[in-house]
Amino acid sequence: AWNDGNSRYSEFSGEIASAHNKLRNGYDTFYAFDRKTLSLGIQQTCNTKTRVIYVQAKNGKLTITEDKTIIVDGLGVTEYRFSDSLYILKSSTKGIWIECGRENKNGVESCYQYNLERKNTPALVKATTVAEASELLAKGADINSHDIEWCTALHSIAESDNIELASFLLKHGAKVDITDAEGRTPLATAAFRGNTKSAQFFLEHGASVDGVSKDSPPLISAALSGKVEIVKLLLDWKADPNIRANPNKYKWNDKGQTALDIVKEMGKQFSPGTNPEFEAKTKYLIELLVKAGAKQ
Repeated sequence: AWNDGNSRYSEFSGEIASAHNKLRNGYDTFYAFDRKTLSLGIQQTCNTKTRVIYVQAKNGKLTITEDKTIIVDGLGVTEYRFSDSLYILKSSTKGIWIECGRENKNGVESCYQYNLERKNTPALVKATTVAEASELLAKGADINSHDIEWCTALHSIAESDNIELASFLLKHGAKVDITDAEGRTPLATAAFRGNTKSAQFFLEHGASVDGVSKDSPPLISAALSGKVEIVKLLLDWKADPNIRANPNKYKWNDKGQTALDIVKEMGKQFSPGTNPEFEAKTKYLIELLVKAGAKQ
């Protein structure tokens, strides 16, 4: 977050206010700061589509046009994904990014131009094919870089079961136990999402079954999302059934409960007999954990 705790906040606060006043109502404002520039993003949600307007400040100057087109190095740029808003991807005609499996060569080149100096290339986090990742790495992208949400390429892959890309990244130096902002390793992310293939892959390639941070152990992540197959997989790999996470924002782990505590508490959210399928899953999870040595 970019706020008054940053030493350069006062330098740009006037420009922030000025730019914000030029925009019509209905926008949410967020601030972000990189080593060279102040970046002001304005997010507007229209129906199901999110449009992000991006303002770049250089030497204390913000440039924004009345039609909401942003001028960056003489180019008009209009739309960005929210999570990529700090890092401009540009072409000669419009803002572009990599998503949905597209191999956009201009986008790769643009990401390289704007992010190589910082060794922080969030487009690598968004890459969905080996071809995309390969070209970014060839340009010098940091394979373990984080995006603005502190997610890495392996964390993104853990959400999609893209084993081919995961294998490629590990072969090229990706850290299997790298953590995100919440202390989750890629394995913990896969556990939370219920992606068994990714979880199995990370375990087979040396991931710590208990994680490397007490903020988000994989078993706790799996319990929080009620993923039966993941809980079973982790226990088969000798996960500690009594591991506790540090208390966090999740209702079921606000006191640092064990996986068994979490499953039991979640099981109380329905009255007996109202959700037989959920009750059966809860009972099975409890049996798995107790059999593995969880203390009641």
